[in-house]
Amino acid sequence: MVEFESQGNLIYTLTKELEANTELKVVNETQDQWYSTDPAELTKENSTDLQLSTDNGQNMLIAPAGTYTFTLDANTMTLTVTGWPIVLDGNAFVKVTSTDDITDGCYLIVYEGNDSHKSVAFDGSLETLDDAFNTIDVTIAGQLIVANSTTNAAVFTIEGNTLKSASGKYIGRTSNSNGLNEHVATEYENTFSIDEDGNAVITSSAGPTLRFNYGSNDLRFRYYKSGQQPIALYKLTTVEEIPVTISAAEYATLYYSDKAFVIPEGVTASIVTSTEGGKITFEELNGVIPAGTAVVLNGPQGTYDFKVVNDETVAPANNLLRGFDAPHLTEGGDKYYKLTVKDDKVGFYWGEENGEAFHTGAHKAYLALPAEVAGAKSFYLFSDAVTDGIGAVESTRFNAQGAEIYNLNGQRVSTPQRGIFIINGKKVLVK
Repeated sequence: MVEFESQGNLIYTLTKELEANTELKVVNETQDQWYSTDPAELTKENSTDLQLSTDNGQNMLIAPAGTYTFTLDANTMTLTVTGWPIVLDGNAFVKVTSTDDITDGCYLIVYEGNDSHKSVAFDGSLETLDDAFNTIDVTIAGQLIVANSTTNAAVFTIEGNTLKSASGKYIGRTSNSNGLNEHVATEYENTFSIDEDGNAVITSSAGPTLRFNYGSNDLRFRYYKSGQQPIALYKLTTVEEIPVTISAAEYATLYYSDKAFVIPEGVTASIVTSTEGGKITFEELNGVIPAGTAVVLNGPQGTYDFKVVNDETVAPANNLLRGFDAPHLTEGGDKYYKLTVKDDKVGFYWGEENGEAFHTGAHKAYLALPAEVAGAKSFYLFSDAVTDGIGAVESTRFNAQGAEIYNLNGQRVSTPQRGIFIINGKKVLVK
C-alpha cells in the first residue's frame, strides 16, 4: 500500500512507477473503490462518489508500464492521473460528418470498405505504425462501430493539431512524399476536416494526406501525395442504449417507432413475412433494426444493450409484426398473437380467446393476421418456423472476392473461418 502525500486543502498526491495492467485500489476510512486497468473489467464498486479521470477529464481504461502521478482531490472526490497516454469515455465510435465535430478526443481512423474489401481501422496499439497490415477488422452498422477492448486498444487521440496513437506515438509527415513519421516526443502537426463526400481529410504539415492503400502486398494506412482510398473518422461517444432482456426461453420481442438499433453480438433480430402453410416465415435483419420495425429477438438468456444509431433505413413493408410505444390494444389485423411459452414450446399464441384483441406492453411486438389467413389456428410454434430467402446448406471452400457475408447472428463479417455463413443470400458451410 502506498500513501498519498498531503498538499493541503484536502489535496493529496503520489508518484509511482507502474507495471503494465496494474490494478489500482483507492481506500479511505469508510469504503473501498476498485479500478481495473483492463477495459473488459473496468469497475467502480461500493461508491458513486469517487471519479477516476485523466488529464482531460475522461475515464481511463488502459495502463502501459510507466511513471504516473496521482492527485486525489477529497473536496470533489476526484482522482486525476497525469501521464496516462490513452483516454477513453464512451460506448461506441460514431462517424464524424462535420468538420465542426472534430474536437479533442479518441477516434478510430477507418477505411469503410467496398464490395471487394472489408472495413478496417488503423491499429493505434502497434509499436511500429508504418508497417504493412497495420489494421484491425471493424463492423460498421448505422454509422456506428461498437466500442470493445479491441477497438479501444486501437484508438488515436486528437488534441489540437496533433494525432497520437494508443502506443504513444505522434504521427505526421515531414516531407512531401509517401510515408509516415512517428515519434513519442515530436508533436507532428496535422489539419483535420470533413469533405463534401463525408470523408475525413487529415493533412500533414508537409502536404501528404493520410489515406488507405489496399494493395495486396502493401495494405496499410499511411500518408500519400495522391491516390489511394479515402478514410473516415469515428469518434468515441456515449450513445443512447436501451437494455432489453431475453428470457430463459431465449426469445423476446422489440418495437420502437422512432429508434433504430444496432443488433448486439450474439443476438438475431427477425421480422415475420408469412404464415403460409401454418408455419411462420422469419426474415433475419442484418446489422441494424430500422426505426418502426417490430422484431423477434433470439439469443442466450440475458440483458443486452441495444445501441441507438442514426440510420434512415425504411422499415420493411412485408412485416406481419406490429407494436406500440405505450401499452395499447392490439390493432392492424383480425386475429392477434403474442410471444408465449406453453408446455415448454415457444411460439405466437392467441392473446385472448378466439384471437381477439388484447392489451400489449410498451415496445413489445405481436403478430397481427387477417381472418382469411389466420383461420382458426390459435398458435404458431417457433420450432416449425422457416427462414425466408435461405436455401439448403452448401459446402464450399470460400473465395472472398466480392461476396456479402453474414454470420448466423445477422452480422456482416469479412473473412469467415469454419462454420455456417450467409454468403450472397445462401447458407454456406465454409470448410
